[in-house]
Amino acid sequence: DAGEAHAALAGNADRGDVIHWVVTGISPDSNGMVGAEPPAGAVVSDNEFAEPAYRGPNSPAGVTQTYVFTLYALAEPSGLAFDADPIAAVTALEQSAMTSTLLSTTHTG
Repeated sequence: DAGEAHAALAGNADRGDVIHWVVTGISPDSNGMVGAEPPAGAVVSDNEFAEPAYRGPNSPAGVTQTYVFTLYALAEPSGLAFDADPIAAVTALEQSAMTSTLLSTTHTG
C-alpha cells in the first residue's frame, strides 16, 4: 500500500535548521489539517524542542521571522518513527522525495 504519499514539516528559515514540525504518514486522500492537529494515521515526530508536536511561531517582540513549510511527495512509507531525530528525518525525506513544494509565511512577535 502506498498510503503514505506525503510528509509535511516546518522549519524556521531565519534561524537555520530549527525544525518545528515533522509529520509523516499523511494519506494522499487527506484533504487538510485543522490547526496543528495531524490527520488520522499520521505520525508526528519530535521537533528540535524534543516534543512530538508543532511549536512555533514564537518570534521575539518586534522581530519578523520567515517560516517555511515543505510538503514532500513520497512513493512509499518513510518508516520514520515518532522519536526520529528531526534533522535526520528531514534529510531522509529530502533524499526519498519524488517532489516537494514550499509555503512560506512571516510572523512578527
